[in-house]
Amino acid sequence: GINLSISFALVDGNMVQGSVRSNCASVSAAKLAKMLGVDKGGDGWGHPGAAGYNYPFTGFSIDKDEDEETQIETWCLLKKRESNRILKMLKK
Repeated sequence: GINLSISFALVDGNMVQGSVRSNCASVSAAKLAKMLGVDKGGDGWGHPGAAGYNYPFTGFSIDKDEDEETQIETWCLLKKRESNRILKMLKK
C-alpha cells in the first residue's frame, strides 16, 4: 500500500499550499510539512500522520489575466520545482 502522500496547489496565483499524509514510521507528516513550509519562508503544522504547509510563491506569480498557455507553463515549472524539492527533503 501507499505509506506517504504529498499534494500541493498554487492558490490565488501566489501561495503554495500542500498536504502531507504518512503511515510510514520513519516519516512524520508534521515534521516534513514544517520543513517544507519553513524552508521557503512559510509555515508547516499538523500531527505525525496528517499535516499541511504553505509558503508564498515569490519571485513571480500567476496573474488572473495571464493567458492560458502562460498559466499552464508557470504551473508546470512550479510542479517540477516543488516535486524536486520534496524529493530532496525526503533524502535528508
